[in-house]
Amino acid sequence: MTAVPTPFGTQAGKYPFMGSAALVNCYSEVQGTGGKARVVIVPSEGLVQFSAVTDTPSRGVIFMEDLGLAYSFHSSSAYKVDSSGTATRIGTLAGAGAVDLTRNKKVDSPQITVLTDTALYCIENDAVSRIT
Repeated sequence: MTAVPTPFGTQAGKYPFMGSAALVNCYSEVQGTGGKARVVIVPSEGLVQFSAVTDTPSRGVIFMEDLGLAYSFHSSSAYKVDSSGTATRIGTLAGAGAVDLTRNKKVDSPQITVLTDTALYCIENDAVSRIT
């Protein structure tokens, strides 16, 4: 049987087409001298829930890295989620399908446009207004 090299860390190749060895949802751990192998790969939980905004399915989410905020859209409501995971309802949107989200890079009060299946909205300073 041929030994297959196992990655024990994450390392990108010099060029993108070379691929990269990555440990996903696991980590390497050095074992004592009595173990079967010197280094083993141990599974980890992976993703954990950050915030429970509501019990309805998400229509879309946009993360505003510069503000440390996410805006999440569920059912007919818009929510602001802060870095502690606290969700605050900021307004109402029409429709029930997925939304298309964009934002500008305005420094003072960034704007988010929300396109639903029935209307277009703008969010600025946590106020939702319909664009006619």
